[in-house]
Amino acid sequence: SQRVTLDVESSSAKELADAISGLLDLDAAEVGKMVYLAPKGMGAKLQDLAAARSKEAMRLPPELRRLTTTHQAAAWPRLGEPRTLINALVEQRGWHLINPDAIPHDLWAAGKLPPLALTDDLSLLLFGFDLTFEFVPDDRQIRITPIKAGPLSPGSSATSKATAAAPPKKNSRQNLKHVYTLRVQEQPVRAILAQLAKRLGWAIQ
Repeated sequence: SQRVTLDVESSSAKELADAISGLLDLDAAEVGKMVYLAPKGMGAKLQDLAAARSKEAMRLPPELRRLTTTHQAAAWPRLGEPRTLINALVEQRGWHLINPDAIPHDLWAAGKLPPLALTDDLSLLLFGFDLTFEFVPDDRQIRITPIKAGPLSPGSSATSKATAAAPPKKNSRQNLKHVYTLRVQEQPVRAILAQLAKRLGWAIQ
């Protein structure tokens, strides 16, 4: 609900999201056609989760894979319940949700998603609850599961990006000098400063 003022020259949606995330100390994660603003250090984890679920969907039998990867838009009214929304999305794709009660009760403002695969829909909608899902293809069912702690796989981007982007401790007087090397080609100064702000976890005024 924060109001943000930006002075941005013609930029892509991703560049705009990067600028906003730099101001608010967030991560901009790309999932399908969506750019999702996540808490700092969580954007890469969301992208890894969505990619992992997409790979699992591609290993399903052809008919189930088609139901899962077909893109479809989603929308919900004001005071919509995420549990009801997610259950409906699953059933519309020909699947059955085993444990809808695993999704906490909540009421959301009205919203919508662009046409996305079911795996991306579920990854985006469940991520805020620290939840993900798994397929039970023999019964055409989907089970909601907690997101496991730690990296998804050795060398995953969640591990590498979080390490690279870890901000220095603000209250420490040690190691105050940091040297960065930037390779810049035809970029405005604003974009460079936004990258520095993102790397340091600071806001530029």
